[in-house]
Amino acid sequence: MGRRLPGPRGPAATLGTTAGFATRPHHTLLGLRDRYGPVVEFGIGPGRLVAVFGAEACAFVFGHDEHFSNHEMFESVAPLSGDTALLLSDGEPHRRRRRIAATGFTRRSIAGYVPAFTGNADRVIDGWRPGDRVDLHQEFRTVIRRATLEVLFGPDLAGDADRIGAMLGPLLAFVDGDAVLQQLRRAFRARAWRDALAGRAEVDRIVRAELHRRSSDAPRPDLLGRLATPVDGVQLTETELLDQVVSTVVAGYETTSAAMAWMCLTVLGAPAIRDRALAEVLTTCGDAPPTHDDLPRLPFLDQIVHETLRLYPPASISGRYVRRGFTVAGHDIRPGTRLLFSPLVTHRDPEIWDRATTFLPQRWDAGRPGFRRPGPGEFLPFGGGAHRCLGAALAVAELTVLLARLVVRAELEPVPAPVRPAGFLAMRPVHGVPVRVRSVRPR
Repeated sequence: MGRRLPGPRGPAATLGTTAGFATRPHHTLLGLRDRYGPVVEFGIGPGRLVAVFGAEACAFVFGHDEHFSNHEMFESVAPLSGDTALLLSDGEPHRRRRRIAATGFTRRSIAGYVPAFTGNADRVIDGWRPGDRVDLHQEFRTVIRRATLEVLFGPDLAGDADRIGAMLGPLLAFVDGDAVLQQLRRAFRARAWRDALAGRAEVDRIVRAELHRRSSDAPRPDLLGRLATPVDGVQLTETELLDQVVSTVVAGYETTSAAMAWMCLTVLGAPAIRDRALAEVLTTCGDAPPTHDDLPRLPFLDQIVHETLRLYPPASISGRYVRRGFTVAGHDIRPGTRLLFSPLVTHRDPEIWDRATTFLPQRWDAGRPGFRRPGPGEFLPFGGGAHRCLGAALAVAELTVLLARLVVRAELEPVPAPVRPAGFLAMRPVHGVPVRVRSVRPR
C-alpha cells in the first residue's frame, strides 16, 4: 500500500515500488500514474526519485532547460559515456557541441546514409532460408549496428562492426540498469563496472587510430568526418569527439533496434497492416531498395513508424536533476530532486490519446477526419527542447527503409512468445521477436 505525504510534495509509494521499478520499470510507472496521479515520490536514500506524468509536466521539463541538469542526473555513467557527451552536457558547452554534431544529421547527410541501411538489411535477409527460425530483434540489431558504424566511419571500419559491438556489450549492459544499481556497481568496482570501462577504452583506441589514419586525408562525408570538421571556427577536442562517437553508437543502435523490434512484432501480428505496407512499397519502389527521395511517397509506412514510437517509445524513461524548483499539477518540486518522466506513460494517457493502448497507424494520417496534431509534451519519442535527440530524423528514415525491405523481401510467420518490455536504456521485448521464415524474395 502507499501512503500520502502531508504538504504539497505529492504522494509517496511504498518500498515495494522501488523493487518493482528495478525489475519491471514500465509496468511500475504505468501503475504509479494510475494509482497516484501526475506526481509521485518513491525510493530510499540517494535513490529517492520524484516521477511526473503527463503532457503538462513533460512540456515544462522540455521548455525550461535552465531549471535542470543532465550531468548531475546521469553522472553515474559519465566515465562510460564521457563527461562531454551530449546526454551529460548542459548550458553553453552543450550548445557548442550540439551545433557541431548537428552537421552530421542534416537532410542531405541522412540521404547519403540510406544506402547503408538498405544494404545491411539486404545482407542479413540474404542469409535467411525457408524454415529458419530467427529472432528479428537480434537480426535487425545486427543490421542497425553495422549500418550505424558504416554511417559513422564509412566502409573502412564497418567490417569490424561485430567486434566493436562485442566491446560495447559490457558498457550497454551496465547503462541498461537502474541508477541505484549503477551507483552500487561503480562504488564497489564490480566486475560489470570494470568490464564496461575496458570496453569503452578499447573503442576509444579504435577511434583514435582511425583519426590518426585520416589526419593527412581530406575530410570525409561520413559522420566521423563531419564531427571532426570545425563549425564557425570551433572544433571538438579529441575527448569531445570520442564521447560523441560512443554516445552516437550506443543511442544509434540500441534505441533504433528496440523500435524496429516492436514494429516487427506489431506489423507481423496484423496482416491487414502488413499487406497495406507491402502494397505501398511495391507501388512506390517495386523490388528496388527505397531511396531517401522515396520516403515522402511512403506515407503509410511513416504512419506505422510514428505509431510504433508512440506505443513503444524506446527511450521510455528519462530524467533530470532539478536545479531550480518549480510547481507542476499543484505539487512543488524542490531543488536537488532527481526527477523522472516517461514518454511511455504520456503516450498511453487516455486523456490525450483516443484508444490509447491500441496500435492505430491511421491516427497519424493528416487527411483523416478528426485528425489532431499532438500538442506540446504529448509525443516525445526523441525527447524535446534543447536536448531533443539529434538523430530523430535519421531514426525515422532508417526504420522506414528497414520496414520497406522486410515486407518486400520476406514472408514470415510469427512464433508465439510472451510479450513483455524490459530495459532502461531502450525498452525492448524481453523475449525478442521470434519468427519462422516462409519465403525470401531474392534481390
